[in-house]
Amino acid sequence: MNKTSEEIEFLIIKRLGKFLNEQIGEGSENINVTIDDNTVFVLVKNVLFPAEKKLTKTPEGMKSIKELKEKLIETIKPQLSEIIRDITDIKVINVHSDVDTETSEMVIVFKLAENLENKLKKR
Repeated sequence: MNKTSEEIEFLIIKRLGKFLNEQIGEGSENINVTIDDNTVFVLVKNVLFPAEKKLTKTPEGMKSIKELKEKLIETIKPQLSEIIRDITDIKVINVHSDVDTETSEMVIVFKLAENLENKLKKR
């Protein structure tokens, strides 16, 4: 692998941002990436649209929006995994995600088959 950690993080932000924007309306200007061992953590901020934010004022609305976002992410997990694999050259074993309707943030966690951090250090 000829990429640095910063280059990988930048590529993930760029590619995931574009993909998320196309699929569910969230863009790259609101994404942070952290690499730790065999895990890639992605934080997407401002994932709720204004109408969704209004719906989260009630417990029922909050539950509905959370379920909707989780279903949307579930349907695109294979593509998300492929993006990470293409950038890191490591197979993605698992993808976990969660949406916080109070902070309008989404976390996506990619568990990799190999330790990406060690792979980068060996360069």
